Amino acid sequence: MVESLDEMLEDYLIGIEKPFESTHPGYSWASEAEKCSRSVGYRIAGEPVTNKLRLYSRWNFMQGNHLHEVIQKAAAKRYGRDIEFEVGWEMENISGRADAVTASSVWEIKTINVFGFKRAAYPARGRPASGPESSAIMQGFLAASALGKQTVKIILATKEPSKAKETVTAAWDFEWTDARRREVDAEVKRLQSIANLVRAGDLPKPVLHDGRLITDPASVNFPCGYCAYKEACISRGAS
Repeated sequence: MVESLDEMLEDYLIGIEKPFESTHPGYSWASEAEKCSRSVGYRIAGEPVTNKLRLYSRWNFMQGNHLHEVIQKAAAKRYGRDIEFEVGWEMENISGRADAVTASSVWEIKTINVFGFKRAAYPARGRPASGPESSAIMQGFLAASALGKQTVKIILATKEPSKAKETVTAAWDFEWTDARRREVDAEVKRLQSIANLVRAGDLPKPVLHDGRLITDPASVNFPCGYCAYKEACISRGAS
């Protein structure tokens, strides 16, 4: 039998894909925290994807989903009824699904390549460990706000274990502060404003959460490199 194994795998991976979280028409997703406003707007508006995932991205997502399940099953065995998984929530036209929830904390699990893991978890050459991405922290606090939890635990799991490092995960605990509350409130308002603009029949400009305008949507770099609406945004321009 002669066939393309990549094609076979891609067909299978497309068939088992699951949405990251259940959504509601017109809602923003917590997983879109700090994401480009126009990209969020395209998704809320139901615009067709112009840049579909390639096999390597689907392969990465499959690995990430598997590691999520492994960590959740290990936590379930350890903590039993003291922990819940895949907890859905809604808040002010934003929906999300927490990876895990305890009595006082939301857990957000992220998988990452070995380079990113080392940079996040370990200091090197005079630089401190960078810690988790701010978008992951924001996603966790959106869930914590909706679910009334006091802390957020961000767990990073490497997809490529290193012989030089004995650990395959790293975790950080974050608490509410006045500054954090202001940041979360600002992101809630931003996500709401995107949804409101779409309902009014328009789309936002391609700006990041901090107000930076994306002037070159054709860029292969973050955040445009992996955008599902890249070609649509290029056609529309930065207006």
